[in-house]
Amino acid sequence: MSQNITSLNKRILEEIEKVLEENQILKIKIELLEGELESIKESLRTCLEAQLQLTQKIKKRKEKGVRREDVEEKIMEILREKGEATASEIQKIINRTREHTSRLLKKMSEEGLIERRKIGKKYLYSLRSH
Repeated sequence: MSQNITSLNKRILEEIEKVLEENQILKIKIELLEGELESIKESLRTCLEAQLQLTQKIKKRKEKGVRREDVEEKIMEILREKGEATASEIQKIINRTREHTSRLLKKMSEEGLIERRKIGKKYLYSLRSH
């Protein structure tokens, strides 16, 4: 009978050790998952901040009431008055960044709204002659 108790105690101890090992493994998995969760939370915060900035930019544009078509019309007006102009001349008048102005002028040229001639390193823009 004492041998049965010893054998039973041994099995109980083995089961306890298994449970403790499984408990350690689960703790490690929980720590890993908590780390992943923090990473996801940080990514979400970054996305929300970017979305907020974008929303604020859109709101500012709406408040200004400036649409692409309005800027294009202003460029067309400049070219009607001056005949031709460089991107930097147009940029100063429409009060946009150099990059914005250059992209818009290129797009307008590709759409056939204006003509674009390369002179040296610069482009000269004029109304499209029909």
